[in-house]
Amino acid sequence: MSKQDFDVAKIVDHFGGRSALHVKLVDAGHKITVRAIDQWLYRGTIPSGFLATMLRLSVLSGEPLDLSKFTKKADQRSRPDSREPIDSLLD
Repeated sequence: MSKQDFDVAKIVDHFGGRSALHVKLVDAGHKITVRAIDQWLYRGTIPSGFLATMLRLSVLSGEPLDLSKFTKKADQRSRPDSREPIDSLLD
C-alpha cells in the first residue's frame, strides 16, 4: 500500500484552525496541546488516531471531511527547510 500525503493545513482549517481543532479534540477526550497540532503542520502528518477522531467529528458536525479533497499533488510534497523557524509556517 502506498503512503498518501494530505494537506494538513487545509484539514486543520476545515475544523476552524489550530485552536478550534484543539478544543474539539479535547472535548472528544484526547489529551493534546495546540503545540502538538503545530507539529502536525510542521511535519505534514496527522497521527491516525487523531485523524480517525477528526473524521468522526466532521460527520457528527454535518460537514463530513472528504479526504480526497485534501490530497497533495506531487509538487506539494516537499518538507519545509528544517532550519526555518516553525513560527513562520503557522498562521
